[in-house]
Amino acid sequence: MTLDTWMDEVERRAREVDSGEVEMIPGDQVLQSLHKIDPEIEKAWAKETRRRLDDYEQGKIEALPGEQFNKEIQELNEQESDKTK
Repeated sequence: MTLDTWMDEVERRAREVDSGEVEMIPGDQVLQSLHKIDPEIEKAWAKETRRRLDDYEQGKIEALPGEQFNKEIQELNEQESDKTK
C-alpha cells in the first residue's frame, strides 16, 4: 500500500466516523486497522535495527546530527522531484 493510498483510506474511514461517537482514536489502533503487521517483517526489522546499533556501538558506522540528516533527505527529495518534472 502506498502512502497516498493509505492516506486516502484514513480520510475515508475518518469521514465514516460520527464526531459525536468518538472523542479520540488512538494512532496505533488506526494504523493496525489499516495495515496488518506481518510478524516476519517485524522480526526482520528488529534484527536489522540490532545490527545497525551494534555497528554504531563498535564504531563501524557514525551517526549524523539530526539537522544534517534532515538537510540531506530534503536535498534527495528535491532531486527526485526535479527528475519527475
